[in-house]
Amino acid sequence: MSQVSDRTRKTIDVQEKEEKDAHAPKRTASDHWVSAVRGVLERVHSALHYQNHLAVSATEHMSGIDVFDGSSVRKGLECAPATTGTAEDPDLLVVSPEVDGRLKDEGA
Repeated sequence: MSQVSDRTRKTIDVQEKEEKDAHAPKRTASDHWVSAVRGVLERVHSALHYQNHLAVSATEHMSGIDVFDGSSVRKGLECAPATTGTAEDPDLLVVSPEVDGRLKDEGA
């Protein structure tokens, strides 16, 4: 392989780039619109994804984690009093903030 001068190498590189650019597909206005719409749809879908997951409590029964009957509250009925001391799941931690001092009124 023969040695090529730097000037010749630069000229060859420029020619190869021009040839490559000449054969590259040109982006049309519709291509730009498609990419813009794709970006907007990704943002909308990601927001809807989180909104749908957070809206589960409005459509599904949440009595296992709610302290009140949200179903009857959404229907406009009176809320039944919360039951205390009967944890259905023995793995759940029961915290009494009045006892451990977090709701203690220090100013009184």
